[in-house]
Order: sequence, then C-alpha cells, then structure tokens
Amino acid sequence: MKPVSKLEIEHKLFISTQAIEDFLFEHKGILDIHDHCLSLSEVADSNIDDFVKYNLRYENRYLALLQQLFVLNNHSVVLEGINIQALDSRKLLGILGDLDYEDKLLWLEMVKKFGDTHHDGYYLLEQVEEVNLFTKFMTRELYFPVIHFVGLGVCICGGYDISFPVFFKNNDCMVHFKAIIKPYQLFVRDTR
Repeated sequence: MKPVSKLEIEHKLFISTQAIEDFLFEHKGILDIHDHCLSLSEVADSNIDDFVKYNLRYENRYLALLQQLFVLNNHSVVLEGINIQALDSRKLLGILGDLDYEDKLLWLEMVKKFGDTHHDGYYLLEQVEEVNLFTKFMTRELYFPVIHFVGLGVCICGGYDISFPVFFKNNDCMVHFKAIIKPYQLFVRDTR
C-alpha cells in the first residue's frame, strides 16, 4: 500500500467522488447476494437478526470476488476514502476489535506507516492481503472505502448489509462484470 496524490490519480478514475456521493452516474447498480431488494417480509423470513452473523456468512463470496478482480486488474487497485491520519484512537481500536489476527497486524503496520503524515486519502494497493483487509472493512461495516478497478472500468463502494453500490465506466464494463460475478453467486441489482 502506498499513498498517491489526488492530482496524480484523479485523471485515471472514470468517476468522481462527488458523482459517487450523489449516486449520479448512468451505469450503476448494487452488488448484492440477492437479485432484488428484499421486502420487509423477506427480511423477516430470512432471520437477519444479527447483521454481523449475516454479513460474515457471505463475506467469503466478496473476498473471492475482489481477489479475482484484483488479479484481472493487473494486481493493482486504487483505494479511496481512508485517511488513516484523521482516524482517532477510538475508531482505530474499534477496527482492531473486529479483525482477525493477521489482519490486525497488517492494519497496525499501515497505521504505523501512514498515521503520522497527511495524505489525500488515495492509496495504491498492490498486495492481495491489502485488498482482503479493506474488503473485510466493508463486509464487517468497519469503514466504507471506495475501490477503483481502473483497468476494468469498475468502482465498488462499501455499504451496509453487504449491499455495495457499484459504478461502471460504460455498459460493456457492466456486462463483463456481471459475467465475472456469476460464479460467486452475487448479483448487480437495479437501483430503482
């Protein structure tokens, strides 16, 4: 993991932070384990009483998918939205409490390396372990970064209930992504 400046990376990203926040983009969807938004009765029937257990039950699907996307994207992705320096001790400790041992070590290494210096909140991830860590941040609802798979024209944002907003550079990228996710029993559902 290495920091990159906003000026250095911004021209490579197909979607701006503002467009993500406003959810204004033509090619978008929700990456989810369900092919539709669940109704209240479906939620009640599925016994989603503990979101932690629910999310952990499906976490491996997301880990496997993001690992595959990382490989397809030439072992490099852009992470946006985590400013380690700005995290207070309480937030840092909260994150540690929900990570596995190896992930705790990796997170502490990152905090030690980047916690004392200011960065724009953009990082280049070049190790699969880093991608796994931030995928777990999203599935465990610890923090919701944005992961840009620039070469694939895909941008995945963290979200609650393992329903992640996903944006595509164009329709071809969306069609390709839908084919990639099929073996992982994941869906891109409509945002309407």
